[in-house]
Amino acid sequence: MVREMLDFGKPAKLQLKRTNLNDLAREVTDTIRPVAEKARVVLETDLDPFLRPLMLDGLKIKQVLLNLVVNAMEASPPGEHVLVKTAGNQQAVNLYVMDGGVGIDLEDVEKIFEPFFTKKSKGTGLGLPIVKKIVEAHSGQVFFHPNQKKGVTFTARFPISQR
Repeated sequence: MVREMLDFGKPAKLQLKRTNLNDLAREVTDTIRPVAEKARVVLETDLDPFLRPLMLDGLKIKQVLLNLVVNAMEASPPGEHVLVKTAGNQQAVNLYVMDGGVGIDLEDVEKIFEPFFTKKSKGTGLGLPIVKKIVEAHSGQVFFHPNQKKGVTFTARFPISQR
């Protein structure tokens, strides 16, 4: 918790290099898959094979992925699926993390990216604010929307024309 607080308080200094978001997504999902299996959550990927490389700080984007995937797994009951998906076009590369949980209460929608806001008994409330800070430091945006049947999808959008 102290590390998260200190990290959140620091300006995001990026170590940028040409990176394919798919490689980071594979690395994070491969690392976290045993935790998902133990929780009986199915972790899946759908990675765009034509994704364009971006100037990214790989370690920080892995932190974004890890925070979003862990949140999605915690929100999803056993037997549900968590999907990590990438897609790109001429303007942006998108990272989607979709869960099969109960969703986000309407009264919490405005607070979700605020520091220290959490509904978890063991949470610090810094995961999503850190995600937002890192994505915005990459000139990107992060947002979420409810899925059609259940759960939510978090999207991190990175513009192609960064810096």
